[in-house]
This record gives sequence, C-alpha cells and structure tokens, in this order.
Amino acid sequence: MDYMDCSPPVPRGPPAPVTAQERRTKPVGKRVSLEQRLHKRERDRRIRREHREDRQVKSGSALKGITQLRVRSTTALRLELRVEDYPLPVASSGWMGKRQVEPELREYTLDEARVIDSEFEVYEWDGVPQPVIDRDGRVLLVLGGFPPNAPDWQEAVVAPAARAMEAVAQEIYHGPKRKKKAKADAANPPRRGTHAAESVGASMGGGQPYPMMLHHSIANLAIFAGLFGLKCFERISGWTNVLFMAFAPDLHEYYRTTINGLYEWDANQQRAKDLKRNFRAAFSVFTTATFNFGPITVTLPHIDFGNLAWGWCVITALGWFDPDCGGHLILWDLKLIIRFPPGSSILIPSAILRHSNVKIQPGERCYSFTQFTPAGIFRWVYNGFRTDQDINTSASTTPQERAQRQADRAARWQEGVKMYKIWQAAGGD
Repeated sequence: MDYMDCSPPVPRGPPAPVTAQERRTKPVGKRVSLEQRLHKRERDRRIRREHREDRQVKSGSALKGITQLRVRSTTALRLELRVEDYPLPVASSGWMGKRQVEPELREYTLDEARVIDSEFEVYEWDGVPQPVIDRDGRVLLVLGGFPPNAPDWQEAVVAPAARAMEAVAQEIYHGPKRKKKAKADAANPPRRGTHAAESVGASMGGGQPYPMMLHHSIANLAIFAGLFGLKCFERISGWTNVLFMAFAPDLHEYYRTTINGLYEWDANQQRAKDLKRNFRAAFSVFTTATFNFGPITVTLPHIDFGNLAWGWCVITALGWFDPDCGGHLILWDLKLIIRFPPGSSILIPSAILRHSNVKIQPGERCYSFTQFTPAGIFRWVYNGFRTDQDINTSASTTPQERAQRQADRAARWQEGVKMYKIWQAAGGD
C-alpha cells in the first residue's frame, strides 16, 4: 500500500540577490520611446504606400474616380485647327521634331509680345487645370495648374522648390565655374536662353551606341539627387504625372511601358553605370529633367526637336514674379500668350510647338523645372534595344522586316497623334 507524504513543505529561503554580472547579462524587455513608435508607424505607412503605388504602376491604373470626375468637369480651350493637318515641323522618321532656323532669337516683354502679330491672343489663365483641344476634340496640350485639393501648395511646394534651386545654383555656379560658363555662353550663345540650366537623367542621341546618363561630376550628381529627393519636387512630379494620366491616358501608357522596358533591359546589362530614374516609377514616366536655375529664366523662341514628336514635356514655373506682368508662355504656332503663374505646370508637345516665355520685371526671380524623354529612347526600345544602324546593316534583317519598318516610318506621326485623347466633358455622350 502506498502512503501519501503528508509532511509539511520545507520552507524556502529568500531569493538569492542578483549579482552585477547577472544584471548586465540578463535580458530585459526593450523599452520603445514614443518617437521610435511614431517613426515605425510612419515607415510602415510609407512601405504600404510604396507597395500600393507599385501595384498601380504595374496595372497602369492609378487614377481615382474623383480625379477622373474632376478632369471631365473642366472646361476645354478649343483651337480652330486639326493637329493631323496642321503644318508642324515633324522629322521624316516621325520620331522627333525637325530642327529649324529660328526667325529671331530675342527676349520679349509682355507689351512687345502683345503686338508681335495682330492675331496673337493673351489668355489670362488662372491656374485651374484646363485642356487645350483641336477642332476634332483631341487634347493637344494641357494647362495643368495647381492641384485643387492642396491648399498648402504655395507654402509647402512652390516656395521650398524655388529656394532649393536658388541655393543649388549658388553652390554650382560660383567663382571660376561662373566665369567659365559666361565665357562659353559668349562664344556659343545657348539656343534656349542665357540663364543657367542643367539637364539630369538618361539620354539617347548624337551617335550614342545605347542610352546613357548625362554626364556630371560626382559632386553635382549628389546635389541633383538631393533636389529629386525633396518632398516638394516629388509632389510636383506626382501632380504632373496625374495630369498626364488624366488628359492623355494612351500617351501616358506608351511612355510608361517604353520607360519600364528601358530600365528592365538596362538592369540586365553588365555595365559599370546603370540608368537611374530621377523619381520613383509611381511619380514619373519621364527619363530626364532640366533645372533652369535662372535666376532670370527667360527662354528664347525654340523647339525641343530632340523630344518625341507627339510626346509631352512638362514645364513647371517657380520663383517670385508677378504673373500678370511677365513670365507668360508664348506658343508661337498657336498664336497664344498664356499667363503662367508660379507653381503651375503646363504640358506641351515641345518638339513641334515653338515656345518661349516673356521677360519678368526688374528685381524678380524666375526658375523652372521641366521633365521630358528624348525621342531616341523610344526609337531604341522600338528597335528591340538596338540602333537604326545596327538593324540596317544586319544581315539577319529580312526584307519583310525592312518593309514593315518603312511602313511604320510613314505612319508613325499619324499613329502617334491618335494617342491624344478625344475630349469628352462631363455630361457628354
């Protein structure tokens, strides 16, 4: 028979004291400060936002319904011309604009611009988004303006962007560099104007064997990366990307798929210098940007013939100037002089429309930020990541392929124009 032990428990003494060594090695729960929790929360939000943007980019559908409704509610400015029939300077390849001799390279005040031609019209644009359409309703260009739901646009975006460009200009163009630029400009006057400007991003043309990044010193590249990383420039790029999607969805999709194809191809190449995006894919479908550092940015009449003929270039005006007295955008072929307020953006086919801007008043400062993609990049991707010369001299190119390329060449401009959206206002059929 088993007997239960009913003896009283042996009393235990007090716990042994923890030594200093044990205190140092004993794991304790990590105390997280409020600042750390907020930082983690913001990081998690950013990661979710980036994943959401990546999904939108891959699906090609990033426009919210409210944005589409606002777009359709805007009033269009109608031109009495047909884009397809209008005598625009398109190269025989259909890819780019045709370089022309400008009739007169000079700057104009607003009063001088008003009397250039009796048919010129001054359009007192207020910065509200508005498409400009041809007789058939095709959206040829967009007066993009400001985001309607961003009351902090001037304080949080426009002013910081202008101040950043002003500071960078002083850092880049100082001492010997300023003198060197002045000497170079005197020897070979810039085609677009005498203001300081730097283009950053991928380029293709001028005999390049493949797309490359525009050359800059390591120090300047770091400076430009800092500009692109600023929230103000990210918001400018994001807003203009929304405008592009809203007013030209087919053209935007052509840019998106072409540029994504370019960067995917480049990622598989074994080269020391990879192509880099200026902004994340969710914020831009452009490969290249130009900072017009001014401080008095007045462009001369010109076309950006190296850009895609039917493509768009985004121009964002920045600085401190009175838009009622200067800074207007002149579209010479359309005989339009458009009021261009600081902080607003305009999207134009800069390869085929001659454009310039009006002088500002003494003591004012004007900068601008432009985004675009060279036509050579579209040609490179169309060619299967080869140059025309590679294809034309290749023995493997069949007669059928050559015939198809000729047919594409003849129809390229007309097919490109079809990417312009046919405008349909709210309430339309």
